[in-house]
Amino acid sequence: MQTRQLSRKQKEIISATWRVKRTLAAKPGTRVEEDLEAIAAVQDGLRGQVEEALMFMRFMVGISQEAMKMVESLELAQTPMASASEALRSDEIDEALAHEREALMYLTRLDAQMREFTVSQQRSMSGRAPLDMSDTSELELDDERNRYEVPDQPALEREREQSIDEHQQRVQDLARRQQRVNERMQKLADDQERPEAERRRELDRLTRTQRDLRAETEEIARSLSGARNPSDARGTQSGAQRPMLDQADRDLRESSESMGESIEQLRRDRLQTAAEGGAQAARHLADASSQLQRAQGASLERLAREAVKQADQLAVRQEQLERNVNALKNEKEGGFEGILNRLDAIDSRRGGLNESSKERRLDRFLRDRMRGLEGAKEEIRSDLERLEKDLEFLARSSSRVQPETAAAAERAIEMIDEERLSEEIERSKRLLNRDSLDQSARTETEISAALYRLAEMVRTARDNLITRDMDHLARTQDSAREAMSDWQELQRQLYRLNRGIPNSGTLDQISRDYQRQLQRLRDLSGQVPQMSQESRQLQDDLDRALALGDEPWKIDRGAWNELHLNMARSLVDYYDGLRAEVRDMRRSERLYLAREEDVPPGYRDLVNDYFENLSRNGNRN
Repeated sequence: MQTRQLSRKQKEIISATWRVKRTLAAKPGTRVEEDLEAIAAVQDGLRGQVEEALMFMRFMVGISQEAMKMVESLELAQTPMASASEALRSDEIDEALAHEREALMYLTRLDAQMREFTVSQQRSMSGRAPLDMSDTSELELDDERNRYEVPDQPALEREREQSIDEHQQRVQDLARRQQRVNERMQKLADDQERPEAERRRELDRLTRTQRDLRAETEEIARSLSGARNPSDARGTQSGAQRPMLDQADRDLRESSESMGESIEQLRRDRLQTAAEGGAQAARHLADASSQLQRAQGASLERLAREAVKQADQLAVRQEQLERNVNALKNEKEGGFEGILNRLDAIDSRRGGLNESSKERRLDRFLRDRMRGLEGAKEEIRSDLERLEKDLEFLARSSSRVQPETAAAAERAIEMIDEERLSEEIERSKRLLNRDSLDQSARTETEISAALYRLAEMVRTARDNLITRDMDHLARTQDSAREAMSDWQELQRQLYRLNRGIPNSGTLDQISRDYQRQLQRLRDLSGQVPQMSQESRQLQDDLDRALALGDEPWKIDRGAWNELHLNMARSLVDYYDGLRAEVRDMRRSERLYLAREEDVPPGYRDLVNDYFENLSRNGNRN
């Protein structure tokens, strides 16, 4: 976005004010206070964003005569912007329009000055890349974008990250859709009352849907293979991503194979086996989604949030499974009378069932129900193993800058191992039979309690991260702002020396300041490892500064100017990335404040009733 976007936005404010004025002229007495307040808020936001853009412009272009003119134009535009906001809130529309037009005049002047500055830079750089002001003069109207991107080297990296994120979102959506198909297959397999014609239609629909999911999975796998082409694998981050992308590709292909097996079983009308193949496909898709999320270099907060989500889902699914087992146990205590009556009602049109037929149908019903529960337990066990791997990744990623989060994640991993949860879930599958439902129900209750404890431990890891990470990012942001000011001051000192007669004492002091700044920037580049792209770019510029010696401005003025501008861009990117992290963290904290204790008790009752109804309906199938 060029500087003309500043004037464009101011024109939009003027246009909105004119519309309000015309409304009042056409319909006197119309209430327009809310409209004027909204326009004033936009004007305030524009003025605040101009202030920050002004800071970056001062920093990026140095203190040349042309730059000072541009800075002056921005400064002059701020006062009428503030006056316009006050006039709007006082319902002084004509006065507000006068101030708005004055601000526009200065912003239009800035456009012309920027064009002249760009032309002069292109001439003076003599073949070197000129300073691109499109990033520094960009008005921050879109909070979700990085406003200060360097358009050359990082562009390909950002495109690659966006591509991986898009693939991850698509795979995650595929996993959800596959899970819904699995539920439909299981429901059809358990439904003994559905008419044959309707059953065949649903079977055909499931087959078509599964084919579509398989085709989409294979298309994503092909697209991902193109995104991880070796010719694009440049840089440290790409090299680190490669094993994760390779594993995601394998998971996608294994998911496709499982879907193919499910399609074949659907064609043969073997619904239970088809559902098992669909469950395997869903697990492979979930694994692929996790690998792609790691390959993105996701922030620690996002990793922790996803871990909490997984742990909560595990606990809820296990609780539902426990209820189903308890329902079967209660049926057993009543001699399975309820199930027998329902089976008898199904066949009443055929004259009912004799005792031996009832017993056979009951055995078949229980075997099918136990088989479905075993499949659900296998999914829980598989998801628990995936959660453990994600916790290990979170612990490794946070060990340096978030030791409390790392320790909490490690305690959760230890709990999984010490209580042998995976083995316990596997053992509980063997208890799912008609003769051991009492023991099975007790075991399911114990597993439910353990998974809820695990969810609380994972939430502790997330809670520690949110508080500490906000403080850490805010401190680092302050350090980055100070580093930017110091770097600008160094250039100003050199500019003054070039216009006067330098003395050895001043030159020695500048050299010492320069070395201290480089060390400070090295420390800064390692403070936020999750911002790998910005940190790496800053480190690359620091390595170049080291190669140029202690006083590069004395050796090659052109090389020094290039280094100064590159370092300035890197610091702007670094600072802007920190600001985005802080904004996202504040948003997460607002969401976190609405956690469980703030949920109305009536809502919990509705949720509990919902699961109770699910359990009862499941027992009727």
